[in-house]
Amino acid sequence: MLSFLARRVSLSLVTLFLLSIMVFLGGQVLPGNVGRAILGPFADQRAVDALNHTLGVDRPLLAQYWGWISNFVQGDMGTSYIFRSPVAPFVIDALGNSMKLAAVAFVLVVPIGILGGVVAALNLN
Repeated sequence: MLSFLARRVSLSLVTLFLLSIMVFLGGQVLPGNVGRAILGPFADQRAVDALNHTLGVDRPLLAQYWGWISNFVQGDMGTSYIFRSPVAPFVIDALGNSMKLAAVAFVLVVPIGILGGVVAALNLN
């Protein structure tokens, strides 16, 4: 039983690690320059380069990932470029609404599933 639990926990950790890499790389493959997108198309190239340096997007990919995952583990999800405020409150608000929706779906689906199981058990053939 202990080996089963250890295997499941280790597989969960590997899955979380791979998922974090996929999420990070999903943001990296977006087209365009981050500094140019924030400052606009007519911004001075030196200002764009300075902003890219400040944001850390000019660092190697592994260093960017390490900084991103370190901040995330500490609860820092970053700053919204549009609202110029921390992202965490937006995520928490969306998570609350998602949980409400999941609870309603659960309340609707569980009785239907139980009823379907009972009907299937009573009508074996």
